[in-house]
Amino acid sequence: GTLPPQWSALTSVTDMALHSNRFAGTLPPQWSVLNRVTNMYLQKNSFAGTLPRQWSALSGLDHMDLHSNSLGGTLPPQWSALRSLGLMDLHSNSLAGSLPPQWSALLDLDSMYLHDNSLAWTLPPQWSALSDLKRLSLNGNNFGASLPPQWSALRSVNWMLLNDNFLAGTLPVQWSSMSSISLMRLGGNMFPATIPG
Repeated sequence: GTLPPQWSALTSVTDMALHSNRFAGTLPPQWSVLNRVTNMYLQKNSFAGTLPRQWSALSGLDHMDLHSNSLGGTLPPQWSALRSLGLMDLHSNSLAGSLPPQWSALLDLDSMYLHDNSLAWTLPPQWSALSDLKRLSLNGNNFGASLPPQWSALRSVNWMLLNDNFLAGTLPVQWSSMSSISLMRLGGNMFPATIPG
């Protein structure tokens, strides 16, 4: 089945848990009025289409889990308005394009999982503003260019997965200040042999 746009009338709902079913079709833009929803669990279905930019109006959202679907298109810059978001899980879809620099405004973000998509281009230096970020997975994409030295400001990061991309250049000496990190994966890229002393 599909998600009924008419459910936009359920304006008192705070948790929407429809995960692990056989839903298909697209994510209804009309649900953007559900601004009391704090947790949106739609993972492990067969949703396709794009991420609705209109969902940037879901101002109360804390957890958004859409992993393991067939979602495509790009990451909406408009979602930078989701200022209460603590967890964003979009892994294992078919998302493409670049990481929006505008998402540096998601200052409450604790965990972001974007691995196993087709995201590309560069890692935005602007994301160094995500001071509460603890877990970031970008592995299994098509990112190129070099690691941004500015990310050394991510002092809360516990683990960062960047393996299996096309990253190159040198390893930033500045990243030595990321004192909270316990797991960093950079394998399966195109880095040279030299490691900073």
